[in-house]
Amino acid sequence: AVYNGEREAFVFGSLGLIAALFGASFLSMGKGRRRHVDTIDAAGNLCLLWLTGALWGMLPFYTSGCLGFTESFFESASFITTTGVSLIGDDDGQGWSGSSSTPASVLFFRTLLGYGGGLFFLMMLVTLMPVASGCFGISLAFRRGFMFSSMENNMERLAKQVAITYVLLTVLSALLFILAGLSPWQGLVMAMLTVSTTGVDPLGCLAQGNHWLKLAAAITMALCVGNILRYFRTFRMRDWRDYYQNPETRLFYFLLVGGSLGVTLHLFFSTDLSIEESFFYGSFQMLSFASTTGTDAGNAEQFPNMALFLFCVGAFFGGSIGSVTGGLKLTRVMVLFGLLRAEVRRTLHPRMMTSVMLGDRPVPTLVAGRILAFLFLYMACLLLETLTLSLSGVSMAEAVGMSIACFTTLGHTLGLADGALFGNIHPLAQVAAGLFMLVARMEIFAVLVLCFSFFEDQKKDW
Repeated sequence: AVYNGEREAFVFGSLGLIAALFGASFLSMGKGRRRHVDTIDAAGNLCLLWLTGALWGMLPFYTSGCLGFTESFFESASFITTTGVSLIGDDDGQGWSGSSSTPASVLFFRTLLGYGGGLFFLMMLVTLMPVASGCFGISLAFRRGFMFSSMENNMERLAKQVAITYVLLTVLSALLFILAGLSPWQGLVMAMLTVSTTGVDPLGCLAQGNHWLKLAAAITMALCVGNILRYFRTFRMRDWRDYYQNPETRLFYFLLVGGSLGVTLHLFFSTDLSIEESFFYGSFQMLSFASTTGTDAGNAEQFPNMALFLFCVGAFFGGSIGSVTGGLKLTRVMVLFGLLRAEVRRTLHPRMMTSVMLGDRPVPTLVAGRILAFLFLYMACLLLETLTLSLSGVSMAEAVGMSIACFTTLGHTLGLADGALFGNIHPLAQVAAGLFMLVARMEIFAVLVLCFSFFEDQKKDW
């Protein structure tokens, strides 16, 4: 903002100073306090931090006059949760020269908000989420080799490992984009938006015919679906077999290859694309949806409904439970299929002792049951968001697409949920959509734990 001589420099400077003062005050008050975090503390912090981040992030959009109050909240919630649905038109981002109706500094702040939101989610994933809702499948992906505890010292150690890995992935992605033909600045911006799975293309890079850029984006997305902590341990131990022997990793690449081949054949026989083009676009879009990045390869009009359905299934499953991606997460999907298999075997052989296995390790019955409850809550929230959006006047098909885009952090790719739809709905519906995105990033149960803590008489129950 200072470089371009924009009046927003005062806005960002003032907000940054206030944030620094608040941060320093809270750090000072926290010194000498207890170093243990219980379940209610973790749930309360998760809800408060995500909501505060969205409210604080909306101020530059609102004070600059780019968006209204509810639109600013929606924009902030969309990018801090890495959903990437934007109410600021794509034309405003071309070149970022600052000559458009949206200041260049606000557009760059939007990128920082998405990138910081991805890092924030990962840090919450390895610190507060295992304490608040670890029994619902979060800790399963880290059980081997990673010990979670409610002690603050251990949380700080894991948070540092996640931050280091996240930054290194960003640097690697930026180098790939630079080698593909972008300038260092453009490469950094695209890396930040792709690594965080925000998926916005403000510079219009991927819409060009440069296949090297799309290859760089595909490699970045393939890395982002993996377990971040497992990356750190694999690099430290120099044992690459440790990563690929993980059952969740093998399942993801099996589904990715199978889905890509299915879409490739369908595109080849139902469109005018060649077999090479069908494989390229089908694989790219399948990876884009499975990583919930939502990056468009620029050939959206060629995809038939069957391919779009397979893409949405990939977004619903998501990537590794230790990644920044949205969706249900593959570890939970594996446990749910294990539950189904165990129930079928128990029906055929009533006296058989069955168990749910995740690789070579059994999943506790309590954890498996809670993952089943998580699936119910996930679908219930998805339906509730669809109902809420349908009340604002959009069609049912549009409401379903908008709900999937928000709750899986997929964004508006291939016309699934265009930003104009969110801009035209009722202001209260915009606020509700923003809140649903935040709830999805909190893994739902943190909100329930906090709500029940206000109404449950724990001493009486005990």
